Amino acid sequence: MQGFEKIIELMVTIVLLFLVPIQYAGAKTDIVNQTYVMTETAYLVDSVRTTGRLTKQMYEEYQRKLGTTKQVYKVELVHYQRLLNETEEGYKSYYQGVYTEDILNTVFSEEEEYLLLPGDFFRMQINLIGPTMAERFSLFTNARKEAKEERTEVVYGGRVRNEAR
Repeated sequence: MQGFEKIIELMVTIVLLFLVPIQYAGAKTDIVNQTYVMTETAYLVDSVRTTGRLTKQMYEEYQRKLGTTKQVYKVELVHYQRLLNETEEGYKSYYQGVYTEDILNTVFSEEEEYLLLPGDFFRMQINLIGPTMAERFSLFTNARKEAKEERTEVVYGGRVRNEAR
């Protein structure tokens, strides 16, 4: 019976000395990564809202910064263009959405920039794909099961001011 107790003690020691600290460090890394992604997203969105344009250089720099987290992200861009419609009562404004594929096609074309007008809205949604560091080492929760799904990490946006023009 002493041999069995020694094996149990050894397994508990391994868990407490190695696996729990690794999981704790992974959770801390996840918090730092999420804060970093939020900060960089806010910086890019605020730059677009202030200048009224998204350039190829701005987007590539943002992607490079996201790459430093060693996570995989899906970036969704939405531009709600403010348009006017003439009716019998006068002009009525409405918004029409332009989405990621069309925006990036313009950014990576010969123009190398996508323009927005004052009064438009610009929003980014960043979805995390795959497991984070803490989820990879998860022992005590069902985080591994949840990690297989795409989940929203950051949503940020607002009205375009276009102060540069």
